[in-house]
Amino acid sequence: MQLLEYMAMVKILLLARLTPQSGNLTTAQRIKGHLAETGHTCELQNSEFFETSEGFRHYIVENEFCCVIGIHLWRAGKFLLDCPVPFSMIFGGTDLNEHVQDSKKLHVMTQVVEKAKNLVAFSQTMASKAEEIWPNVKPKLIVQPQAVFTCPSENFTEIDMICKMKECATANESLHLKNILRGALIIFLLVAGLRPVKDPMFLFKIFSDWHKQDSRVFLVVVGPEIDLEFSKMVKETAKKYPGVIVMPALSQPALHAGIKHCITAVVNTSVSEGMAACILEAMDLDTVVLARKIPGNECLIKHDENGLLFQTPEEFLSLAKQVAYNEKYRERLTLGGKEYISNNHSLRLENETYKSVVRTLMN
Repeated sequence: MQLLEYMAMVKILLLARLTPQSGNLTTAQRIKGHLAETGHTCELQNSEFFETSEGFRHYIVENEFCCVIGIHLWRAGKFLLDCPVPFSMIFGGTDLNEHVQDSKKLHVMTQVVEKAKNLVAFSQTMASKAEEIWPNVKPKLIVQPQAVFTCPSENFTEIDMICKMKECATANESLHLKNILRGALIIFLLVAGLRPVKDPMFLFKIFSDWHKQDSRVFLVVVGPEIDLEFSKMVKETAKKYPGVIVMPALSQPALHAGIKHCITAVVNTSVSEGMAACILEAMDLDTVVLARKIPGNECLIKHDENGLLFQTPEEFLSLAKQVAYNEKYRERLTLGGKEYISNNHSLRLENETYKSVVRTLMN
């Protein structure tokens, strides 16, 4: 049997935490699409489905998978120590930035790194971080920036966005939204699964103070409730800050339409990121991005060229006002973002990389 014929028959498991409407799910689905194009059978499985590495091993054998690609050294990697088939790993972000600080998790992740055939990093910064932690890892490293695919719905409009906001707003805010003119709102959208690492409350006070000065201004937090206790706290806290609204996750087409047609800018307040899909998607959708100045975001944003970086709420406010009130400034930043995406986040190159990863696994 020729190699190409054999490769067409490969059955691959893609293992990740697959929270609905999350960046992880978006990435996993895109990679699955790349591999399916070649004729591979690629199945997605949520890492939270498994409790032990023994259970995972049984699942692999029972379903006759040929290889595994995991996303996140801890969440997926901890199940791969006794994996009976070859595997490669994709760094998630918090694995390198947060979980390595826990000695027990680091011990497990070190074993995963040693056993993996390839390790994919979304940026050179992530690759360098991995080399600092595991000096012998360089021959296995592949740097592949995330590609971008956006699919804005034609049926989600500004009216739909306002209706969604009203459903989650306080009574006073809902009345205000009812009376405001279409096109007059200044919405900053914070796209994040609700958990501490996303730090969604970082800008609540500064936004509420701005809203009191200009009632058109809103901060809308949208995303799934990943940490339920934390999510409850975020929603309760938001009620104390006029101008801040927390909404459930939208479908990807609705979210993309909202970003493209209904808002002023996308905001990222994370204290740790691998490569934030929402930043890339916003740039692709011709929308300004303001992101917290952390290594994962600095990999994507060149300040004042394709987006804006901030460190404090006060610095954010100064930049946000320029974005909100200066149309030419917004246009310059969106053009820079679109050009950056075109030059650096190619679907074609990502496609080739993951096909190559599978070839390595099966050799």
